[in-house]
This record gives sequence, C-alpha cells and structure tokens, in this order.
Amino acid sequence: MNHVRTGILARPRATAAPPAPGVAKLRNPLLALPSAGRLHELDPLTREIVAAIFVDLAVEADQLAEVSWRRRKAPMAAYWRAVCTYSRHFARAVRRAGRT
Repeated sequence: MNHVRTGILARPRATAAPPAPGVAKLRNPLLALPSAGRLHELDPLTREIVAAIFVDLAVEADQLAEVSWRRRKAPMAAYWRAVCTYSRHFARAVRRAGRT
C-alpha cells in the first residue's frame, strides 16, 4: 500500500528567484556595516590572502564545534559555531569587495 504525502511535505520546492536588492546584506550582516566598505581599499592579493585565512579559521572552528558537541559542551559548541559562521561571512565579504 503506497502512502501519498499531503500537506507541506507534498508541495514542490519553489524555484530560486533572483536575489532582491539588499538580500546580500540580509544573508551576510557584515556587509551592512559601514566599515565593510573599507574592504574596497585592499588590493586584490591582500583580499584573497585575508579571505583564505578566514576560510581556514571557519574550517577549524567548525571542527572544534563538532568536538565540543560530542563532548556535551554545548556552550563551547555554540561559540565555535558562531566563530565558524562569522568567519565565513567575513571571507565572503572580503571576496565580494573585489567583485563590486
């Protein structure tokens, strides 16, 4: 007997719409800060080096968050997850400064 899902689970996923103006600032709150505009002052090589450092930091913080979670250290897991998130946001902000 086949069961048919109904309700929200049965609905097809919406297709991705083009991003609206200002959406980048919603997804990456660092872009909304006035000082983020200073990233444009960095030369491209410096921006890429800084972005790579923050990507590495995000990877390490993500690993520490997982270790902390497995050790039942939820506050430290949350801390490291936040470090990971903001490191990725910063890396994207630095790279984005070179594209605009």
